[in-house]
Amino acid sequence: MKLQIFTVNPFQVNTYLYFDEKTGEAIIIDPGFYLDFEKNNFSDYVKKNKIKLKSVLLTHGHIDHILGVNFVRNNFNVKSYLNINDKFLVEGAKSQADMFGLDLFEDVAIDELFNDEIKIKIGECEIISLSTPGHSPGSVCFIDFINENVFCGDLIFQNSIGRTDLPKGDYSLLIDSIENSLFKKCNENFTLYPGHMEKTTVGSEKKFNPFLNG
Repeated sequence: MKLQIFTVNPFQVNTYLYFDEKTGEAIIIDPGFYLDFEKNNFSDYVKKNKIKLKSVLLTHGHIDHILGVNFVRNNFNVKSYLNINDKFLVEGAKSQADMFGLDLFEDVAIDELFNDEIKIKIGECEIISLSTPGHSPGSVCFIDFINENVFCGDLIFQNSIGRTDLPKGDYSLLIDSIENSLFKKCNENFTLYPGHMEKTTVGSEKKFNPFLNG
């Protein structure tokens, strides 16, 4: 599996393109593309590497992570997936955008709202969702258990955690999601790819994250 990271929009969101090098099959996680050059860079990369996008996966519904959903759907003919508990955030995307002075001229299109676990195949790899609420009610991680990679959105960062002061955020629930869901499913060797900033590992966060019990 190969990973290409695009850090985009005023919030510096990490948009992840995760693909199988043999088949070219790919998913895109949290497309935050906002400016034209960001969209063009992504399109050029996809075409140059002959990538076949299969799905748009959203870790949650905050505006910075969904700005590019329609662009990807419309240009690459793929479906978007979101946990149903964050439907209210996407429905309020224009209000979210207005709060930060961003232009959003159309509703963000979600094709599939899921509640339970979903599984997406790309090549020989399977991406599995894990419900990890707290940053938002519908926050999820997307996990590749074979290659020990986790796309964790804004759940956890290097030596930090996601904020919980946004609508329906819950600090206790977020900590529980990290310690009793994510860490129970993924051992110390798993790499964590967060929605912002640099990657880290489960082992490092268990040892050094001051918000966690270890």
